[in-house]
Amino acid sequence: MIVINVHGRLAHQPELKILGNGGAVCEFRLLSSRFAKGEEVTEAVTFFCFDGEAEKFCETAEKGQLISASGTQETSSYTDAAGVKKSFTKYRMTWHAKGARPRSSHPVAQGSDGTGSQRPTSDRYGAGRQAAGNTRMNGAGASRSGFAQGQQSTRPPQQGRDEGASHSQERRASHPGAGESSSGNDGFADFDDVTGFV
Repeated sequence: MIVINVHGRLAHQPELKILGNGGAVCEFRLLSSRFAKGEEVTEAVTFFCFDGEAEKFCETAEKGQLISASGTQETSSYTDAAGVKKSFTKYRMTWHAKGARPRSSHPVAQGSDGTGSQRPTSDRYGAGRQAAGNTRMNGAGASRSGFAQGQQSTRPPQQGRDEGASHSQERRASHPGAGESSSGNDGFADFDDVTGFV
């Protein structure tokens, strides 16, 4: 048994073919380059697999992707239309692992951070406006609350107002005419000299 291990890129997009017996087969080539006498030489190896493995490989692999594969060698021969006998060698895949995909298959969207993920956008002014609005609302509520409390705390009780009214009546009774102004003196009767007020 001849076993081969290959690490290369897919030469084409793998395709699934349906066989006459109802089965499925997938053939693909792996390319690997080397330098010989200062020139680049590309080697190609053909692998194949059947049925469920073939379907899965065709669905998940991509042209240009790095593939590591192992397989056993199988050589077949045929006679062409001119009567010439020809042979070819392929490898039945026994193991594989998929590597990096080509860069062209990973476009970077505009506005992203270069890793393919979209950067979240934020309204820095909207947050400030919202905070300012909350401050104004809270401040207005506090002022109204403080004003209401001030009114409540400075408002004299009913009993105090009644007592104040009775004291005022007593003062008026003991000093008649105090605090009242007649049409003749305009309220300046208690002052000796009113010229400074005219």
